[in-house]
Amino acid sequence: MSAPEPTEMSVLLKVVEAVELKIRSSATVRLPEPERTHITQIVAKFEPGSTIGAFIQDNGEGPKMGDTYNVDKAGAVGKGATAFGVTFGDGGGQQVDLTELAAELGKLREAMRKEGTTVDHDIAVAEVAQAERSATAGDAAETVSRLAKAGEWALKCATVIGAPLAVAVLKSALGL
Repeated sequence: MSAPEPTEMSVLLKVVEAVELKIRSSATVRLPEPERTHITQIVAKFEPGSTIGAFIQDNGEGPKMGDTYNVDKAGAVGKGATAFGVTFGDGGGQQVDLTELAAELGKLREAMRKEGTTVDHDIAVAEVAQAERSATAGDAAETVSRLAKAGEWALKCATVIGAPLAVAVLKSALGL
């Protein structure tokens, strides 16, 4: 007697469990570029507003799995959530122009260098510089990650200098 064939949901559950174990075992989780690109391409095909959680809960295969979160735009939601390869748009399915964002981040970096007075400010400036470099290279995931680390002072500075795209991406990265 052979074992039953695994369902899509059981395979997905095993993948999620493996990722969770990896996240718990190290401070940083970095997918190799081919895998990250492949996951980004798959997620980009999701309908606007769809979530993996909604897919699992609405699959019609019995009991619901996991928690329910109701959010507008988010790169990651839930306890210990992390996002890779996330692209934020205006809700109409349009992606952020990374070239324009890089230009705004360059202006933001210069403004922050002039205003910074503390070690924490210096660290935030460095994160914005890394985000600018990532945006120039076309790496949206790294750009968002670096902007999240830049913090709320970067958001305040971007608001003051009038960098609307940087403000929008910073708000998303910071979960605001």
